[in-house]
Amino acid sequence: MRYFVIRGLLPQVAQGAPFFGGRHNQGRSQRLRSFSAKGSRPPGEGERVILQLGASGRISVFVFNVTDGIVLVSAASQEKAYAIAVPFRGYLTAYLGIAPPEGLFEYLIELDCKPRNTWTHKDLAEAYRPIGLYPVDTRVLELELASGAGIMWEQMLEAARFTRAVHAKPPLATSLLHLERSHQLLSGFMSPSYYFAHYREERRLESRYLRRKRYLEERTRFDLSFLSAFRSIESLLGSPTFKKHELQARLSRFDLMYGTSFADTKWRSYHEVFSSRRRNWTHVSLLEHYLDIRNAVAAHGNIMPPFALAEDQVYELQALAGELLFRAAFPHPDTQDA
Repeated sequence: MRYFVIRGLLPQVAQGAPFFGGRHNQGRSQRLRSFSAKGSRPPGEGERVILQLGASGRISVFVFNVTDGIVLVSAASQEKAYAIAVPFRGYLTAYLGIAPPEGLFEYLIELDCKPRNTWTHKDLAEAYRPIGLYPVDTRVLELELASGAGIMWEQMLEAARFTRAVHAKPPLATSLLHLERSHQLLSGFMSPSYYFAHYREERRLESRYLRRKRYLEERTRFDLSFLSAFRSIESLLGSPTFKKHELQARLSRFDLMYGTSFADTKWRSYHEVFSSRRRNWTHVSLLEHYLDIRNAVAAHGNIMPPFALAEDQVYELQALAGELLFRAAFPHPDTQDA
């Protein structure tokens, strides 16, 4: 069995428990005394499994040194570890807006043995299994292991359920990879409260000149993010290329395969509307519209684009790909809790 720490995530150590930051200068006995003085119990050390996929491996929250926690991946091989850890990260990035920050080390930091309850972040860093040509500064690694984005217990369970749903379905897993990359390049994730209270009103006040300036500054990032989101949809529809006249049939086959109903239903726009002024689309007509844009953007690297691609198209396409993928994974709402 191999053991990997997911870099860049600081997990809530138990459901309903607070985060325990800022204690890195305290020793183990001092941490235990602080709980005793308050008449409360520490969160409980050890491994709490949040996803078990048989022989493929598992993802756990591992609590050590009284209050510290890591997200631990255990698998028989490197390939199996990434097969469950990458969808886990993809869901967090694309659906929850929690993207592990960039760092000096890889996403999965491999250890040479299973961590122990009494370890510190220094012990974790010293257990790093070297894979490169050059020596590793364990002090830098220690800092990276002790920092990252805070993630709640419920969010980890959501990501675990989604990982389980797509793990054995290659088209869905591949679609998620492309959607995640699109969000990494230009993230359209926003909460409903942010959209309705801020983004929507600010977007209506923006001038065309400002939108053009933003595109000229970030042109390749917009293009590549759009193309990655479109590849996410291509993965779902089962073809790297397709024509407009094929879309109705491909969506119908998708519905039949995954128990969805996109071929004959409508889509309500929350981003494209600011460019096209069109609020309601059929899923087929919106895909036809974005197929035209995809062909223009992809042609010769969009050297001479017929229009300036805006965030509107990127964000809407990300939302469309995310909806297709999510409903394919969970065609019935109650299956999310299965």
